[in-house]
Amino acid sequence: MDYITPDAYRFDLHFPRSRFSRDLEDKLIMLSAKMAELGSITKEDFEREIDTLLTSLNKEKLVAKTIANQRTEMIRLFGLAKYQEDRVIVGNRTLSLVNNQDVPRFFKSLCNRFQYPSGFNKIHITRNCVEAGIKFKPAQYLIKLLRAGKAQTGKTFAVTAKEIAYLVFNDTRVTINNELPEERIKLFLELRRNNILCDNNGDVIRYARDFLNYMVLANLLINTDINYFLNENEKDALDFIENDNSFYDGFNNALMPNGEVDLDILREAENGWHNYFTDVDNFSEQVLNTTLESFSQKTIEITTENNEIEKITTGFELPAVILEAQQEEQKKAKINTKEIGDEGEFIVYNLEKEDVRAIRPDLLGLVRIVSNDTSLGFDIQSVFPSGMKKYIEVKTTKRNFTPSEFGATAYFNISYNEWLTAQQHGQNYIIARVIIAKERLSIFLIENPFKQFEEGKIHLYPTEYRLIYKEDSGKFSVKDKVYV
Repeated sequence: MDYITPDAYRFDLHFPRSRFSRDLEDKLIMLSAKMAELGSITKEDFEREIDTLLTSLNKEKLVAKTIANQRTEMIRLFGLAKYQEDRVIVGNRTLSLVNNQDVPRFFKSLCNRFQYPSGFNKIHITRNCVEAGIKFKPAQYLIKLLRAGKAQTGKTFAVTAKEIAYLVFNDTRVTINNELPEERIKLFLELRRNNILCDNNGDVIRYARDFLNYMVLANLLINTDINYFLNENEKDALDFIENDNSFYDGFNNALMPNGEVDLDILREAENGWHNYFTDVDNFSEQVLNTTLESFSQKTIEITTENNEIEKITTGFELPAVILEAQQEEQKKAKINTKEIGDEGEFIVYNLEKEDVRAIRPDLLGLVRIVSNDTSLGFDIQSVFPSGMKKYIEVKTTKRNFTPSEFGATAYFNISYNEWLTAQQHGQNYIIARVIIAKERLSIFLIENPFKQFEEGKIHLYPTEYRLIYKEDSGKFSVKDKVYV
């Protein structure tokens, strides 16, 4: 007989389903870009603009109510924005995605803040969680659980969605009593030794699978067939989430001494939740940045639900020229890659060196990464075969899947200084659009972007304000202080 959670410990956890698919990344990126473009606007205008975008992104024709439900679910579940009175404020996590173009980092942050009770569910579901005493951070617990599995078996420990559904998500010994992962893993191992599989039926498995898939999009987990296991190339991020005990406790204030939940207090707590969930501290979360190395190929042995050992190769093989040049440059500079340029810059830099070495080896010394000096307005200085200087600005996106349509990555932020530099250098200025995915690498070159703009092939949208203030707008806290 298959295993299901015993009734005495059964409490099913739910959350709005995002209709998970490979094009989720595309929709999320384009939705976030549109929200950043709109800025803080009225709720009515915001909903009209977003519904128009979602209508255009859906391949099948959907009725207005379905589109509105998609908008509400994505914004609440992913913490894209919050409502303040009649206005919509875009969240910090969303703006970070637009600015940094790091999709796995977005999902790392999301998984880290994902909890029960929460404000992304309808009020009656949140009430039930509070009444039951649920207090659970699934990403943190799963990381601890999988590490405990490896410690006890000596192999990378893989789990299935049905195991996580019936042994973790819906078992109050975990979600209320916070049973130690080292103890919980013993139940996994006991069932496997006795060839007892978890039940493969029930809607609850979909919720566990969806969350596991979010951890895959975060690059925290690797998924092969039905198995999920830790991506040890993301050790720093895994450590951060495992040890981050931040938790929004505002909903528990609604629990009265008689055990009932005050719905008015619960609704008020939702405001605090949206601040907590959408406005993450991007500075403290820098450790969640995705590196090219975290996508790199590795062969490991995993233990499966059937108590078998499988050899799995994950990630993709990075081109040797990139790895070797990256390592050599690190040795020379004695600093890490993050300090001398992101992975996208390194890829373009190394390809430029290969091109110049093949055509003009005498000019190889002129190929340099200069992104530390932001006043220059470009990241890489190189040369054309003629000897004329070439100025390259690199814009990088890190994703899980190759974009399903061109428009999903056809935008990025460019500074005022970078645009002036593009205008100044004309045909000598190139923007290298680097798309790093787990499956493959793409580089789209935009030559002479200012000319492309004049020809209508590029569009610019203002996303920042220049503030000019008058003397009566404030007061000096320090004025004309003489330094001694």
